[in-house]
Amino acid sequence: MSDPPGYRQGLISSVVALVKAGDQVHIGDLVALDGNYVRTYTWMDAQPGPTKFFDQFLGTLQDGATTGAETQDTHATVYVQGQVAYPLAAPAAQYAPVGTFVTAVADAVVAADTSANASTMVGKVCWPVQAQDTHVLFELRSKVMS
Repeated sequence: MSDPPGYRQGLISSVVALVKAGDQVHIGDLVALDGNYVRTYTWMDAQPGPTKFFDQFLGTLQDGATTGAETQDTHATVYVQGQVAYPLAAPAAQYAPVGTFVTAVADAVVAADTSANASTMVGKVCWPVQAQDTHVLFELRSKVMS
């Protein structure tokens, strides 16, 4: 699976949010809502204190990518529901069945979370992951919109 990360199939539900002027986001980034703005995992994780990314997880950026050079806020479409495909941080060490939790580890990289930690979940596996797989298909689970 060499396609870029993001939506693949299933029912879509989307919202329109803002990207703050000067922020850089890419199509396929997993984003959270921070006040009025979408923020990437990297941005949220770099803030002081424990990351709020997972508590404020919104979905995957579908439209509204920015370079960081914009001088005005940009409208962005974020999918909050649907089946999406993302690369795994490392090849799967073991089989992960349907329903296994998925967590973000970077802006557009995830990991299967076999500990079933709901507080860091961004979705659930919807196509079984085989050992050594490098990508995962999962159902988004927006915390803001659920």
